[in-house]
Amino acid sequence: MKLSLPDLIKKANKLYPGPGRFQVYRDIYIKGYQAAVEDLQNNSKDFYTELATKLRDLWPAGEKDGKWPWRDSVGNLAKRLQFLWKERNLGDKYTIDDCLRAARRYLAQYENNAKYMQVLKYFIYKQTSDMISSKSGKITCSYKSNLADLLEGQAAMDAQEDFAAIFESSNTLEQGELI
Repeated sequence: MKLSLPDLIKKANKLYPGPGRFQVYRDIYIKGYQAAVEDLQNNSKDFYTELATKLRDLWPAGEKDGKWPWRDSVGNLAKRLQFLWKERNLGDKYTIDDCLRAARRYLAQYENNAKYMQVLKYFIYKQTSDMISSKSGKITCSYKSNLADLLEGQAAMDAQEDFAAIFESSNTLEQGELI
C-alpha cells in the first residue's frame, strides 16, 4: 500500500498530534517513510544482499577462537554494507566483483594464520570510538572499514598503474640517441 505525501502527513498528524515538540517526530516519520520508499524503488537492497551473500561464502564457517562467528546473517551484513556505502559515499564507484577481489586479497594475507583476521561484520566496518555529541547536538562516531580501505586503495593503485603505463609507452616511442 503506497501512501501519497498528503495521506502520509495526515497519518503523521494522527500519530503525533499537537503543536510544538511533536513537529520533530512528524518530520522524522515522514523522512523515514520517504527514504524507505526510495530504497524500494531503487532496488538498492538487491545489490547489498547479493554482495553480503557472496562475501559470506568467502569467509570460513564456524567460530573464531571458539567465541565469535566468522560469518553473520545476510540481513545484518547487508545492513552494514548499506550503512558503509552511505557513510563513505561510495555510490556506484565499485561493483560486486571489485568488493570480492578486495575481500580475497584480505583473506590471502591470513591464509596460513587466521588468528588476527577480522570476522566478516568487522571487515565491513567496525566502530572505533564511542559516540561523541557536539555542541550542536549532532552525534558522531568513527568507523574503520578494511573493505572500503582496500577498495579505495585498489582504485588508487589502478590509477597509478595507468599513469605508469602511459608514461612508459610515451617514453619508448621517443627514444633516441644522445649526442
